[in-house]
Amino acid sequence: MYLKLLPRLLFAILVFSACQKAPLITENERIPEKQLIREAEAKINLAQAEAMKIRQMVTLRMPSNAVTLPAGSVDGLAAAIAAAGTGGTVLVETGEHYESRSVVVDRRVNIIGEPGSILISGAQPLLEAGKVDPALYLKDASGILIHGLDIRAETNQGGTGIYMEQADKAYISDNRLIDFEFSIVNQHSNHSYITRNTIVGTSAWQTNPTIEVYGIINMNGDRVRIFNNHITNTVFGIWACDEDGLMSGNTTNGNYIGIILCKVPTAIPLPDGSIGGSENSGTNWITQHNTANSNFHVGIIVIDGANNNLLVMNKATGNTDADVELAGDSERFGFLVPTSFDNKLISANGINIKDCGVNNSVHGGDIIDTALNPCY
Repeated sequence: MYLKLLPRLLFAILVFSACQKAPLITENERIPEKQLIREAEAKINLAQAEAMKIRQMVTLRMPSNAVTLPAGSVDGLAAAIAAAGTGGTVLVETGEHYESRSVVVDRRVNIIGEPGSILISGAQPLLEAGKVDPALYLKDASGILIHGLDIRAETNQGGTGIYMEQADKAYISDNRLIDFEFSIVNQHSNHSYITRNTIVGTSAWQTNPTIEVYGIINMNGDRVRIFNNHITNTVFGIWACDEDGLMSGNTTNGNYIGIILCKVPTAIPLPDGSIGGSENSGTNWITQHNTANSNFHVGIIVIDGANNNLLVMNKATGNTDADVELAGDSERFGFLVPTSFDNKLISANGINIKDCGVNNSVHGGDIIDTALNPCY
């Protein structure tokens, strides 16, 4: 996997790079540019409205027959889910709850935390469990909702927070995930929403190069919507693979890379014993109005065959090597990953952009001179 092969000198001396302004856009070029922006905004707005509708329907109309998980519960969530039944609701009361092992959520159910509800999980990290060990394991059911939980690792180096497998149309919102290696992982859960979550990864990766820490991994899953999350202290904040996703309003800071459109290598041992990886690199994503500041390598990077993505008016400052990079063939992770290609980027000035890929289109921004700061 990538982290074991990443350079470990995260606070290396900043490489000064010469920048030049992108060529002025002619009026003829502005027409398709404006059209792309309008189309992207329309798709984002429609998906945001759908997400808000789901949130209001479920969280503002708490059913009278919701099953309550009382404060101080120990290994009680699975029984509460069973009692709620398919289509039911579990209300997690304010206070601490402890789960010593992974809780399987294999039916359509709403799990909603009251303000101040804290779920402490004993899920183990990869090196100890030998596989992805999630606090909540969403499996083989459509329409699961997880909302308003503060999910914390029992130690300062937990396993996985939420793992979604064949769980289409999942809705993961307004949660806090603290001190996990992998906070949210999507494996073949199409048309799911991951929105308004706060993620703080375990700091173990900063001192131990064998530990891998990621915020949101969309390993496999198309038409996934990742909106308005705040992610810090990970290697990759958002790792976007597969096709036709939307990313908007996310903030990533203090990570190694803020947002990466890429492909997960086939190297992750999954709960069922198989070895997982992405079937497709990031393709046809709309990445709009995200913020990637003060990340240790790159704010937003498109790499490893990622193609036909549209990046529109994202904000990025204070990232060490580049604010935005459209990478070419690269061995920065210790093995060859192929070039990005056919991506479109529309940016405001003041954001430095490094284009090393093939047939990418860049409008705006401050273009890094690759003669002075070579591609690699």
